[in-house]
Amino acid sequence: MRKGVDLRQRPAGESFPPAGRRTQLFKLLAVAGLAVLALGLSFVVFLNVDLAAGLGTLVATWGLSRLLALGGRRHGPLSVGIPMVTGVALVALGFAILPAHRPQVAPKPAVSAAPTASATVAATPSVTPSPTLDQLREQARQAYLRYWDVVKETALSHDPGPLSQVAAGTALTYAQSALEHDRSLGQTYIIQMEHNIKSTVVVDGLGGPGIGAQVDDFYVDHTVRVDPATLRPLEPDPNRHGHQSFTLKEVSPGSWKVVLGSEIN
Repeated sequence: MRKGVDLRQRPAGESFPPAGRRTQLFKLLAVAGLAVLALGLSFVVFLNVDLAAGLGTLVATWGLSRLLALGGRRHGPLSVGIPMVTGVALVALGFAILPAHRPQVAPKPAVSAAPTASATVAATPSVTPSPTLDQLREQARQAYLRYWDVVKETALSHDPGPLSQVAAGTALTYAQSALEHDRSLGQTYIIQMEHNIKSTVVVDGLGGPGIGAQVDDFYVDHTVRVDPATLRPLEPDPNRHGHQSFTLKEVSPGSWKVVLGSEIN
């Protein structure tokens, strides 16, 4: 027998690749099988499924391949197929359990923008302190003086509109009637009052429901009738001294109106 010549019998019509080529093919397949096995083992180890089982599978497969090689089938189909099938099984196992071992990322809580200083102030309900008794007295006193300022303005303009801003009830009706009377007669007056308020009393329920005030005014009246065109006085200054008492009501916090006035002899 000459070296390198294959003397095995071939069935009729069948051809075999040369022995050298078959050996190389099995070597390549064996390497591929071991690579697949290593890939499967890496899946098992990486996913922490069972490190001991993965190493045991690798050792057992390697040992079985060595036994087959010692039996004369170093590069037979079994020595190639066992590592490859085992590796494929491990890879399949890795893909099967991958979703269960995939780390779950907890959703980040929504972070809302910090409220601005102005928004914080707006959200906090403001508490307005109740006015003191002295503050209520001063409010009523200023409302009374404002009433006479408006009476003076309307006496010159004959426009009763502004009166409703400072008076209500009986006081408003009387002021409007007096103004209409002067207008109908074509008379114009310059109202000049010298006020001397002696007392301002604030009482709950005075003049009706709510807070009321009583203003006592010892006045000096300098009111004169004037020419409507030139505003020249048509009569001397009366310089009349008198005493009047006016009742005011708080119609809203800090806002007062005259509701009643009377002359005290």
